[in-house]
Amino acid sequence: MKRSKRTMIALSALGALAGCGTSTSGGGFGSLDFAGPVEGDDLVFVFGDGGPGDDGSAGQDLAMPGGPCDDVTNPCPMGQRCLMGACIPDNGTCTNDNQCENDTYCDCTGGGGGGNGDGGACQGGVCIPYGTPPRGNTDPGCASESFPSTDLKAPIVKCSWTNADVIVTPLLIDLDLDGKPEIVFTTYPDGQLVAIHGHDCSPVWQKAVGLNNLAQLAAADLDGDKFPEIVAVTADHNLVVFDHNGTQLARTNQSYGGQGLG
Repeated sequence: MKRSKRTMIALSALGALAGCGTSTSGGGFGSLDFAGPVEGDDLVFVFGDGGPGDDGSAGQDLAMPGGPCDDVTNPCPMGQRCLMGACIPDNGTCTNDNQCENDTYCDCTGGGGGGNGDGGACQGGVCIPYGTPPRGNTDPGCASESFPSTDLKAPIVKCSWTNADVIVTPLLIDLDLDGKPEIVFTTYPDGQLVAIHGHDCSPVWQKAVGLNNLAQLAAADLDGDKFPEIVAVTADHNLVVFDHNGTQLARTNQSYGGQGLG
C-alpha cells in the first residue's frame, strides 16, 4: 500500500444522521390467530435477510402449535416471552422506557412508570415492540422532519498539522479540562506522542517516547483526578501510561508479545 509523505489531520464540520426504527405487529394482539398457517392477522416478524417474510406474504408465525402460550402449560421457546397469549422476542424487564432497546417500550402491568400515565412506580414491566398496543408503530421521540440531501455541506478544513505522518486514528480529549478538546496521536515512523490544540492545531506538547506507530491509543481518567490518562503501546510491546501533560506514569515490565496493530 502506498503511503503519502504527509498525513494531514483535518478538523471538519460534518453533519450526522440518526434514524429510529419501527416495529410492526400485524393486526395487533387483539385479533391474533394462534393456530394454523400464517394468515393476515397473525403476528409476523419480517427479517431483512432474504428469508421468509421479505416479500410480505409470509413470515415467522409466533403462534404456539398447542394454542395460546402461557408460562405454565405452554411456555414459549428460550429467548421469547409470552405476552397476551403470543410469543414475542424477550427484550427483558423494565421500569421505564429508557431501559428498553431494539425498538421496544416499557409496558407495565401495574403502575404508570413505563410511560402509560402518572400511576406510580411501574410494576411487572416488560419491553415490547412498538406497534404493540397501547403504543403506536414508532417512538414519537424519534420523529423529525426530513431534509434534502443538498443541505449536507462539504467538509471544511479548519486547521492541519503536517510535521509527520500519522497512521492510526487520533484521540479527541480535553487534556486540561478547559472545555476545549485537544487532539492526541502517535507519529509515523518514529512513534512520538503528540498533542495539539483542537481549535487551531497549534502544539501542546510532543514527546519522543518510542511508541508502536501502528498501535491505537486509549484515554480515560484512571486515578479519579478528573484529568485523562493516555494508554499506549511501546515499540517493544509494553503498555505505558502517560498523564495529561505527556509525562510517563507507569509501564509494564513484561512484553505482551503481540503486534500491537489494534
